[in-house]
Amino acid sequence: MAARSLVPLRSSRSRRLGAGAYVVGAYVMVCVLVCGAAVGLRGTLPWAHPTPAWSLSSLAALGWSVTLSATLALVVIPFSRLAAGRFAWARHLADRLRPTAASFSSAEIVAVALTSSIAEELLFRAVLVPWLGVLPSALAFGLAHQMKGPSRFAWIAFSFVVGLALGAIYTATGSLVGPILAHAVINGLNLAWLKSRGAARPLGALLGAPGQGRSGRSLGAAAS
Repeated sequence: MAARSLVPLRSSRSRRLGAGAYVVGAYVMVCVLVCGAAVGLRGTLPWAHPTPAWSLSSLAALGWSVTLSATLALVVIPFSRLAAGRFAWARHLADRLRPTAASFSSAEIVAVALTSSIAEELLFRAVLVPWLGVLPSALAFGLAHQMKGPSRFAWIAFSFVVGLALGAIYTATGSLVGPILAHAVINGLNLAWLKSRGAARPLGALLGAPGQGRSGRSLGAAAS
């Protein structure tokens, strides 16, 4: 009897750890591939913008990057929650994302928020912005955040606007630290909201954090 009880226990633990672990693993792979490609093409890691618009010291660039990105996060998070109570697309989006958020533990939410922000900012901002420009990189970022259903184009548009803002901050300051932190905070707080209070008050828009929910539905591409 004791031996039999271990089998479902192990299976339950595997399922519980699997959702977040697979998403984190996927983002780690993206980080490795992006950094490897950047080193091969540029000879350096894709961190600082090669030609920032503002001529700042390293410390000033970091300060402005964090300040502007924090301001953006303070706008995006309340807007997401306000949209959930006013727009059908936001409610539908929350319904689609809630099962995946509920499947994550608190530690997995932190890990997903951090890895998704680093991977997506490295790809869409650090690599694509200097290469293609802010507008095309934001468009790619928006197209990477989509799903089937009535929320598809609204979420693409929302992610596009956020991508524009993050790209502009990176281009101006040259520092990727602020966009990464803002992206991580937005993803982490929105996932936590969906997990803890989503059943009562659904959250409108989640930036980034692609993956698979319990229902098997896709969460998108990043992500903010």
